[in-house]
Formats: sequence, structure tokens, C-alpha cells
Amino acid sequence: GSRRMTPAAAGAAGGGGGGASGGASSSGMRPQQLPLNSSLYGGTWEALYEDSSTGRQYTLDVSYVVLCTGLFATPFIPSIPGQELYRGLQVHSRDFTDAGVAAGKRVLVVGAGKTAADVVTELTATCRAAEVTLLYRRPHWPLPRFVGPVSLKSLAYCRLTSAALLPAYYSCGPTGRCAAACLTPLRKAFWVRFMSRVNAELRVKKTLGAPDRPICQDIWYSGQVLDAAKWPRVIHNPKVTAKQGEVAYFTPVSAVLRDGSVLQPDVVLYATGYSNHYTFLPPDLRATLDVQRDGLYLYRHCLAPGLSGLAFVGAEVTTFNNILTAGLQAEWLAAALAGAVHLPPPPAMAADVAAQVAWRRRIMPPHKLRGSSVMLFMQAYHDQLLRDMRLPHLRKRPSWRHPLAECFAPYTALDYRDVFEQQHLQHHQQHKHQHKHQQQHQQQHQPRPTP
Repeated sequence: GSRRMTPAAAGAAGGGGGGASGGASSSGMRPQQLPLNSSLYGGTWEALYEDSSTGRQYTLDVSYVVLCTGLFATPFIPSIPGQELYRGLQVHSRDFTDAGVAAGKRVLVVGAGKTAADVVTELTATCRAAEVTLLYRRPHWPLPRFVGPVSLKSLAYCRLTSAALLPAYYSCGPTGRCAAACLTPLRKAFWVRFMSRVNAELRVKKTLGAPDRPICQDIWYSGQVLDAAKWPRVIHNPKVTAKQGEVAYFTPVSAVLRDGSVLQPDVVLYATGYSNHYTFLPPDLRATLDVQRDGLYLYRHCLAPGLSGLAFVGAEVTTFNNILTAGLQAEWLAAALAGAVHLPPPPAMAADVAAQVAWRRRIMPPHKLRGSSVMLFMQAYHDQLLRDMRLPHLRKRPSWRHPLAECFAPYTALDYRDVFEQQHLQHHQQHKHQHKHQQQHQQQHQPRPTP
């Protein structure tokens, strides 16, 4: 049967008819014929997209849809009583593009994540705002770029972190889980020392209050990276007040907090992140996705068991290197579509997702995006994708100068260069072999204007 998507899904859609893959854009679609794994698609999708330059809408029947535009484009603004009565300016951080609007104004920044820190830094650097209040519900651990001699990049990108400094990944076998259990005392000692150094450098407990979670758990919430040299000057700026609390309601001229205190800002700036939405899918398919209160759980963060013909790339996963992660996901999905990756049947996929859900809810604190958060488990996740593609996941070359490079050297995109080049060569050969069928295929499946 045909399944319909709305213009919000114009990010990526596969061409129809016998299984093609292409991309929708304002300039039209030019499908490319690829051999598809029949177990991954079924039926057709009806993709409705819009030419942004003319406003004209088009409909295209496709057999596979890949969402790779990201789903966090909708600003999240908490619903607070009295917002419609407030006479001042209310703006989400996405739309805060000119610090000049805060010149001489009293600014209330709601939120305490990376964006809030960036906004406060900008407002104090320009010296335009008369005063800035940073309002947050709970304090989080900021992360400086360096903690002593250790760079955050080295910590986040190296194999040692996910292998020794975190609980076992959900797919680890008995040996891996046993090793992780044996390393628990060392792991706890490391994070206690790490938190002590971060607190000493950024004076977290004096400026924001003591976080209620250790940094290895709090990182799933925030993970903001700050300039350790500038942050104390920003937060101790006489124009800046950091206050823990929550807005209870607005009046025409003030924000009343739950503790009864009253603020009178001229500008309320919401640094409250984004919400993901799936309104591009009809209600019955949204129900099939089974979105939980803590996010969307997918097989390999790409596929929804039981919903064929739809994949997510770079949309339902967050790491410290999102660009590399999205690239590896794209290669994994291309290999799966070509049949080079052996995928388990839907019930086995669902069982894997269930194991992932139980694991995440056991080791990560509650969060609306817990289902997509990978962060420090980035290397374990990348290894998982490479194993599926039957490619080596240990990619460092130890030398006499760096005998432990595999454990301590940061992984970057260069370590996966052969993966991308190999897949590109395979795709090029496939396209060359099928070039003679392209013209006929395109003529049969041209987008049709929607009246």
C-alpha cells in the first residue's frame, strides 16, 4: 500500500519503482538506480515536497525514504502561564541573531546548557545588555577543553573511554561485562578525580551550585564545552546573575519564579533546545515508530523494526563527532540496502532495541532524548557499525613511539578514510553498470505536480 509523507519530509526520499534511491530538493529529484535489499522496503511512499522558490508542491512515489536532515529544527519553548500577557520580547535562541536587540535591556536567559552559556558569553562580550540573569532548574557540569594535561577531545574520541571508563556497552558479551565490573573501582576513582579538577578550574559549585549527578551521568544532559579561561570572568561579571529556579508564571511586566521571587526582564531568551517531531508521517505510522517519553529507539539508530522503507541517518543519534557518525551511518545503510550487511529479522531487531532500552534506562538519567544519546559511547557505536559491515574496527597502527595508540590515540575521520573511499568506489561501479537503465527509469518516475 501507499504511505504518505508531508512537505516536512522533503529531506531525502528514495526513487520508486523497483527500488531506487535519490534525494528531493527545491531543484527537483534525480533518482539513481541501486540494487536494494528487498527485506528493507515494501510498498511505496508518496512524498509531498515543495519548491521553496516558487511554493509549488510536487508528489513523488518512492520505495524508500531516508531522513537525513535532522529532526531537531523545531524550537522548544516551555509553556508557562501568562506568556501571552507578557509585554516584553520573548525569543528562542535559534532566532537570537543580533545582540543589538539586548542593548540597554535586562535579559532573562532560561536554560543552562551550552547554548545558554554561549548566549551569556556573547551578551557580556558585547557589553550591550544592562544585566543578564541566567535561570536554570538544576546545575550541570560544564566541560573545559582541557582538564589538566588531558584534552576533552582525547577523552571523548579515544577507545579507552568506552572500554574502561564507562559501564559495558549494551551489546557486550559476558567477557566484556565482567571486565567492566572489575574496572568499576578504577572508573569511580577516575571520575571523582576528574570532577575535582573541573570544579577547581571552573569553580562550578560556587557559581552554579553542586550538580546532583556525577559528571559521567550528567554528560548525557549537557556536554557543553567551555573556555576555562573565560568562563569564570563571564559568570562573575557584575552584570550577570546565575539563579537556580523556574518561572511559575508571567505578568505583563515580570516573571514570577516558583520561590516567589520576581524578575522584571525586558527580554526573555529561551535557550531550551529543540523538540523532535514526526508530523511528516500519518498518525498510524507515527504509532508504529513507538516514540517513548525519553526519545525514539531504533536498531543501530537507523531502522525502526516493523516499519519498512524508512531509515534515519544523522537524525536520531548524538555523539561528540556527529559528522563522522552520520558518515558511518550512511555507509552502513548503503551496505544494508545493497545486501552487504546481514540484518536480522524484525523480531530480532526488536529484541536488540529492547535490550538497548533497558540498558540506557539503567545507566543514563531520564532525559527526553535519551534514546538518541551516544556521546562517550561513540567509539563502541562506531565499532558496532563496522562489525556489521565486516570491516576491521581496530584501525590504529601502533609504533615504537606509540605502542598503545589503539587505546589512547583519538579516533578521527582519517581513521575511516578507506571505508568511505571503498564504498564510493563500489557505488561508482554500480552506477556505471546501471547507467544504461537510468534514462528509462527517470522517464517512468518523474515527479508529478500537485494541483
